[in-house]
Amino acid sequence: MLKLVDIKKEYISGSKYSKKIPLSKVEALKGVTLEFRPQEFVAVLGPSGCGKTTLLNVIGGLDQYTSGELYINNQSTKHFTDYEWDKYRNGQIGFVFQNYNLIMHQTVLSNVEMALTLIGVSKSERKRRAIAALESVGLGDQIHKNPNQLSGGQMQRVAIARAIINDPKIILADEPTGALDSESSIQVMDILKKLSEDRLIIMVTHNNELAEQYASRIVRLVDGKVIADSNPYESDFKEDTELVETSKNPFKRLANKVRLNKKRAGQKTPHMSYASSFKLSLSNLNTKKARTALTSFAGSIGIIGIALVLAISSGFSNYITSTEESALSRYPIAIQKEGIDSLSMSSILNILSKTDKNKQKYPNIDGAYVGKFLGNVTDNISTIVYENDLERFKAYVDEYFDSTYASVKYNYQSTLHIYSNYLDENDYIKVNPFDDIMDQYIPEFLKALIADSGNNFVSSVVKSMSVWDELISNENLLRDQYDIVGSQYGSRWPQNKHEVVLVLDEYNQIPDYMVLAIGLLSPDKVMDVFNPDSEVFKTQMKFEDLIGLKYRVMSSADYYYQDENGAWKKYETIANLPKDYIEENSIEIEIVGIVRPNERCKAPSINGAIGYTKELSDYIIQRASAHPAVKAQQESPDHNIVDGSDLSKKDYDNLMVKMGVADLNKPSSIMFYVTSFESKDRVIEFIDGYNDYSKLQGKRGIKYTDTLGAMIASINEISNAITRVLIAFSAISLIVSSIMIGIITYISVLERTKEIGVLRSLGARKKDISRVFSAETMIIGFISGLIGVSLTYVFSVPINTVLEKNLGIKAIANLVWWQALILIAMSIGLTVISGFIPSRIASKKDPVKALRSE
Repeated sequence: MLKLVDIKKEYISGSKYSKKIPLSKVEALKGVTLEFRPQEFVAVLGPSGCGKTTLLNVIGGLDQYTSGELYINNQSTKHFTDYEWDKYRNGQIGFVFQNYNLIMHQTVLSNVEMALTLIGVSKSERKRRAIAALESVGLGDQIHKNPNQLSGGQMQRVAIARAIINDPKIILADEPTGALDSESSIQVMDILKKLSEDRLIIMVTHNNELAEQYASRIVRLVDGKVIADSNPYESDFKEDTELVETSKNPFKRLANKVRLNKKRAGQKTPHMSYASSFKLSLSNLNTKKARTALTSFAGSIGIIGIALVLAISSGFSNYITSTEESALSRYPIAIQKEGIDSLSMSSILNILSKTDKNKQKYPNIDGAYVGKFLGNVTDNISTIVYENDLERFKAYVDEYFDSTYASVKYNYQSTLHIYSNYLDENDYIKVNPFDDIMDQYIPEFLKALIADSGNNFVSSVVKSMSVWDELISNENLLRDQYDIVGSQYGSRWPQNKHEVVLVLDEYNQIPDYMVLAIGLLSPDKVMDVFNPDSEVFKTQMKFEDLIGLKYRVMSSADYYYQDENGAWKKYETIANLPKDYIEENSIEIEIVGIVRPNERCKAPSINGAIGYTKELSDYIIQRASAHPAVKAQQESPDHNIVDGSDLSKKDYDNLMVKMGVADLNKPSSIMFYVTSFESKDRVIEFIDGYNDYSKLQGKRGIKYTDTLGAMIASINEISNAITRVLIAFSAISLIVSSIMIGIITYISVLERTKEIGVLRSLGARKKDISRVFSAETMIIGFISGLIGVSLTYVFSVPINTVLEKNLGIKAIANLVWWQALILIAMSIGLTVISGFIPSRIASKKDPVKALRSE
């Protein structure tokens, strides 16, 4: 069964790099030849340093012999692989050490189960067999205790139970009674004696008395040689070469390997499962709670930094997306008749500064040329300035566009001239366009105050004050954004060109300048508006008084009239006209409803205080086109019908625009009011489809402006850049913490060196040892990630509170669940990487040296 032939073992000491301690060989075993019976109790005696423990380690496969032959079951071990040695130790060898070598952070039961764990025995079967083994050594009532709660004798009995759990054929006991008192020594020896009845026991001891009393055979070693054997054994030995892989003949070697693989097939390979690795590592970490907690917290700092950045970035992106979606109806996709392409100023300058390719750089001449800049404008005008054929595009939209995607609004260069007699029924004042009456509404001191900014500034500010706005045609969007108020007074949405709606804000307010612009405040009270404590701001206008208010609307052509001689004249002062003239040359409109944006509305689609219908816009254009003055001017395109001045083609076209003439097939701009990102995508696809269609026909497409999209894209670009920078800084702390975890893992390897030796003696593979420490780093990484993510959610509460208080933005710090999972996975991955080198070091440790460590 077990035979040693001329076994020699040499150790190399010293260093080839040191002159003081040169390399030297130490022979621990010098040609040991022994053969053992399948069942006997062999005691190996000898002085310290004679090679007794080395002999046990060689027999147990923990140490490799230098020369000779070790036969197991008549098979040479000279060409054993690591796999075969591990399998041999796990299935045929049981070790009992002088210092017990129990894993102190495991229970008694778990220590005994370990050998079975390595071969994948089920949990219930492991427990049953481990309890039976412990009961056989008299420790059935101690299974849930830790080793440090037992006496020395009890710990040695636990070691014996662990050694016999796999029913090995050989038990190797190294000084099993060396650390025990007499009573405990006798108990241990009695157990070993009983075990020798059906297996081979090889015991190394210094105690001659116990050896004589219990051993059936005594072998004495001196200086690495067998000098005496009380009961030698020599069988009819015949080497089994069937499964030896090594052969000079390559075909035989291949055949042997095939036979070996067949024999291995179906056999349980000793290995530690991932679950067992985690359990072992978790048990070890549980004994070092404080260090584990501090390490995990340190590792979580980088995760917290990245998580907070991602949370705020994600929340900000959600806020931007929500804001963009809610503002879609306020910032439509616009298509202008003409405009400047959306190039940056630097791009335009680069285009205009482009030099002729034929020009030579750094010429060697005595002169200078004139470079093109303004000269490039003509060649590149189509690149910088574009013109859209809106007549053709409108026809395409009217025929093919699906109105469920967006509300289409056609704008024309026509103006609604609106008058109110609310303050004095006998006197109309003009209330729209607001810039026509700014001279009477803006105080002189304010004009002087902003004079330095130029009249263009004043005009642009006033023109931006939108008061009267055409309602979009999407009734569903309007009803989704606005609620009707004052319904008890018959408040409703307008249904024709004679009806308009008054728009309040969420506080039921109308901005002061809009109150002026809809004729509810006298011009002589404008100064009161600049006093924040004025009674104007305390006055409440009743809904019943507002509903039913009437206005008069004129077209630009309605300011033309014929005198008694039939000559055409025009009112130059249009702010105040005779009452009769206004009533005779206008139509009446009435406020029939009051609306207010609801809580769902983030960006109202009505940009003013009064919303009117498309029917009114179309009617005013048709009214102007049908006016006698327009007809007369069209019959005399070369001369102005009022003053008789000559008109060029451009002057005539401009005059027609000023008179309010517009072709309904030729809008000045087209607006697409979308309600969702999906509908926006559909509109853009529609425009792109038109451009592709135009290209096939050899015609130019159109260019559109997505102001909101461009603005949001710029914000997102800045946000992403800031996010990347902050993540980079946070990643530094993550890398530092990973290095720290790697160092701590290496310290853990040093602390658990003996445990490594124990596991290897039980048959654990190198990769099993590596897996144990990888599992430890994974657990730390998981805890670090969990702490980091949890604290991020905790910190998000005060961050959101502060930001909401100062910026009015709710839930800006919002870590998405999948981001949290990714961060935890990243934490695990980094800790596993950081622990890779320490785990490899652990797997390569010499089990003999590991068992000797303290």
